Amino acid sequence: MLTRDVGPRLRDVHDGGEPRPSWEEILPLYAELQIDFMDVADRARTLGTPDDRPELLPDRYVALGGDRIDAVHAAAERLINSMPLTVAHMEGHDGNIFVRDGRPVFIDWAEAVVTHPFVGPLQTLRGATERLGYEPGSPEVERLRDLYLEPFGRFAPMTELRELFAAGYLLHGISRAELWRRTLAPLPVEGSFQRLLRRPRVG
Repeated sequence: MLTRDVGPRLRDVHDGGEPRPSWEEILPLYAELQIDFMDVADRARTLGTPDDRPELLPDRYVALGGDRIDAVHAAAERLINSMPLTVAHMEGHDGNIFVRDGRPVFIDWAEAVVTHPFVGPLQTLRGATERLGYEPGSPEVERLRDLYLEPFGRFAPMTELRELFAAGYLLHGISRAELWRRTLAPLPVEGSFQRLLRRPRVG
């Protein structure tokens, strides 16, 4: 019902051989969307959108049992006040991007958080990398990263944006782990998942 009027999934469009909208087109548009959402970040947090500001993530990392706390603290300090917070989608892969009138539409914001814009796009870039068959860390992937970063040039030069992106990349996993902690914490310890683990193996 919710996707009836939004068009086909980007994944299906690309699987069908249609090259557009390409990831090269989508990444700058996604960045512009994150910039537009800076204006509603405070309101979203007031309404209950999970708060993953960079300054909160080091303590959560410690609570999760992480042991690279110095690097996490440095990354968080690098991001704090570097640019306004936004409502980050966190799940912007080709299963959550649809195509309507030739333009990408981001749906399924259920896992969105208020955070720095560079904590959010890892899954998007990873999906683009896999779809295009690029090697992680290759010049082609760096070009995709820079396409996402270019609209943020109003906040800092590209060299600084790349450094900030690296800090956000490190913090992304903490935000995702915290999401699953929040999701699973209310469930009873002796839930169906635990019973599944205790089932004897067959064969």
